[in-house]
Amino acid sequence: MSKNLKLALVLCLAPQLAAAQGLMQWVQSNPSEVPSAGPGAPVFMQAAFRQVPNPGYQDPSQLPPPTLTDEQIELLTRGMIAAEVATFPRGTKPGKVTLRLREEDVMRVLGNCVAIDQNYVDTIPKEVWDKAIADMNMTAAREYSKTKDWEHTANAMIKVAMGKMLDPFSVYWDQEEFKQFRDSSNNSFVGIGAILKEDGTIDMLVPGGPAEKAGLKAGDKIVNVDGTAVNTSEEVIKKTLGKEGVAVNVQVQRQGQLLAPIKIVRGQVTTRNVYSKMAAPGVGYVYWGQFSPDCDKEIIAAIAALKEKGARKLVIDVRANPGGTVDSVSSIVSEFMKDRQAIVSFKRQGQVMYTNVTDGNGRFLDMPVVVLVNGGSASASEILAGAFQDVRGPVIVGSRSYGKGTMQSIVPDRQGRALKLTIGRWYTPRDRSIDASHDPVTKEKIQGTGGVVPDYLIVMSEEAERAIMKQLYREVQGAAPDGAPVPDPVLQKGLELLSQ
Repeated sequence: MSKNLKLALVLCLAPQLAAAQGLMQWVQSNPSEVPSAGPGAPVFMQAAFRQVPNPGYQDPSQLPPPTLTDEQIELLTRGMIAAEVATFPRGTKPGKVTLRLREEDVMRVLGNCVAIDQNYVDTIPKEVWDKAIADMNMTAAREYSKTKDWEHTANAMIKVAMGKMLDPFSVYWDQEEFKQFRDSSNNSFVGIGAILKEDGTIDMLVPGGPAEKAGLKAGDKIVNVDGTAVNTSEEVIKKTLGKEGVAVNVQVQRQGQLLAPIKIVRGQVTTRNVYSKMAAPGVGYVYWGQFSPDCDKEIIAAIAALKEKGARKLVIDVRANPGGTVDSVSSIVSEFMKDRQAIVSFKRQGQVMYTNVTDGNGRFLDMPVVVLVNGGSASASEILAGAFQDVRGPVIVGSRSYGKGTMQSIVPDRQGRALKLTIGRWYTPRDRSIDASHDPVTKEKIQGTGGVVPDYLIVMSEEAERAIMKQLYREVQGAAPDGAPVPDPVLQKGLELLSQ
């Protein structure tokens, strides 16, 4: 197809292009279509803390995109149109063809680019956008020629935009990926309910889950799923996750013997998030696996119940807790602080957006506390640890936490997809950032940077720490112990400090 014919097709067949050229004005007049990732959106607040905005802060979502230009927008739109035009049969006449590409497909790609440009934590340089748009157009040509599907192609293009220029925590989810994220945030997913080792061997079964009901056992090695050989836990997970009520046939090796396929009906698998107990006379212990929405209510109730049982001191364990919602961590921390104390503040490009502060004295203000952390404690776990360290003194025990000092906003669309975008950096009450440095090329975290450094550092091997966390996970989920008890020097140090 000649260059002139391609241009004629673009000009004659693309009302989408005209819409794209007015995108900047369209964004300003239709803010609900490209939601703000800033603090202006309504946020559910607990009574124990409040969000204090910086009156001088300008929400960038109310301003034109700082870097993207009309020319770049037009280039991206032309690339999408050209990707479809390239699939037309030779000799196609411009007036005889209707594009499958819809205005909503174009606007979804462009709208997400605008949302990224407006709301990202740092200003994105023009050369980064130029490279991203070139790569997005190449992705459009490649993926559309293979699939003839703009839903898939647009998703792939937006993923490229996120991957080419942003930090490792900004991602774009299609409908299925976003559903999996929501399920994991609620400690629930559809699958078989087996916790696996890297080679696909069952480490433990979720009590009452589909795999346990079907007769699988810890130690079974999953080698085949629905007739396909599997060699790693990742391959097993991809094959066993699916729709609820749909059966999957799993074949395992048990004690060296290959068993016949076992039929397992996928079901909703729910794992316990919050766990509490009396760890010593007068000392309560509370652990939770992530800061899921509204978990603060359950955690606060668990601590109150421990007080009823005689707990005067408390161990808070957020080891291997990857974080979660800012509201839940702020609500929990506020119960251990005085009125009007800062919990955490958020900045974009060095400008304070808002600060979460306590609203009244906390109900656990007088309880001595130690907080247990490790390299798997990230994000909201580090907000909690940083606040306790700044406000209540040397109470952190364990190993250096992960170092995730950024916050992300999740922007879903009406079709169930979502953009998770880094919109700010958070700071402890003493204005400390614990954000780790990342390699500019690989985006991998640079070891030894960032994180909350414990006041009482406990050094142990990775193998020993894995054994402790495995033991803890089994205890939390109510599974039987797997072998002899493993010593936990981090918990023991915490109990020792509270006994002084």
